[in-house]
Amino acid sequence: MMNSNVMPSTNDLAVLVLSCDNYSDLWPIFFKQYKKYWNQSEFKLYLACNEKSSNIDGVVDAKSGPDIDWSTSLKKSLVKVEENNVLIMIDDAFLKEEVNHQDFLELYNRFLDSNMDYLRLKNSPLPDIKVDELVGQISPGSLYRTALFPSVWKKDVLIDILKPGESAWEFELKGSDRSDIYSEFYSVHNDVFKIIHGVIKGKWHPKALSDLRKLDVEVNQEREVLTFREVQLLNVGTFRSKILKLFPNSARKNIRRFVYSKILNKEWFS
Repeated sequence: MMNSNVMPSTNDLAVLVLSCDNYSDLWPIFFKQYKKYWNQSEFKLYLACNEKSSNIDGVVDAKSGPDIDWSTSLKKSLVKVEENNVLIMIDDAFLKEEVNHQDFLELYNRFLDSNMDYLRLKNSPLPDIKVDELVGQISPGSLYRTALFPSVWKKDVLIDILKPGESAWEFELKGSDRSDIYSEFYSVHNDVFKIIHGVIKGKWHPKALSDLRKLDVEVNQEREVLTFREVQLLNVGTFRSKILKLFPNSARKNIRRFVYSKILNKEWFS
């Protein structure tokens, strides 16, 4: 537990849940879990969607219109957020345990007092410059410096780094380079939220379905479920990521760029 006695004003922080209309079946689950496990949260809730309405009490639909691309849609939704700071969450990251609201407020206070541009609320990847037991700084040039989920941003900084035409994956890679002009990027050493990651590549992960059922959460089964083979391939990818972490940060970044260029040119899919 942190020890700050001064609580920040929460009027200037919004929670923006990133989604699109194709994932509207997840909206009731996400907000049910959010309200159950973070019932002390007083932040204004926005849903980044396209044209559908969520019809969920307490949620403002920040509609971006027809889906052009991920970055363009997100920028349009951000413009509709009134607050100057945003906590970015994602529609298929369902809370599974109580959020320590006091601890979150103290971290947000730290964000304000230190004039941070960005504070990542998960510890993967870890920050490379230790500040204290709570947070560390992410130096320019770091891989995945702009990892979005979950994170607190100055809204204007996020809008500035976004580039129309990019996917979320491209943003976390190329946006990290663009973020180097901002020095105040930080990350926690310990995850703030305990989540169930529900959907991968548009399909339910079988373990996520099992975990949600244990929490008595009803799930719309119209969405496909990953096959056993697909799960095994994901596990291989996770193992590769762990191996990659053994390399120095600069080497990891070059490897990611090489892999990305091959995928863009479809050299590995011919």
